[in-house]
Amino acid sequence: MGVLDEGIRDNGKLLNLWLKIFRTLSLGFIALSSFLVLLLGAAAVGLEDGDALDDLFLVWGVFGFLAFEGFVELLGGGEGDGGGDGGGEGGGGGEEGGEVWFGG
Repeated sequence: MGVLDEGIRDNGKLLNLWLKIFRTLSLGFIALSSFLVLLLGAAAVGLEDGDALDDLFLVWGVFGFLAFEGFVELLGGGEGDGGGDGGGEGGGGGEEGGEVWFGG
């Protein structure tokens, strides 16, 4: 059963990698398409209103940040919770005076 367990574990890692790649590409597509739609909308308004351009860059920044986070996670950065196993040791934010988590 050891070989079977290793095969299942390897296939799970491969599937997880493909899901991360798909999510990153999806976020990139959403960011690019939203940028183009907002650019066309801003061009339709005429960019005379300064607020339209500000909104364009704000939304582009949000989608760009989401795509960047997906890319970082794809490269192995991932999201950390900052805490350890709890155990009542103050595993909160990784600095002095962090939150104390109880339980295991």
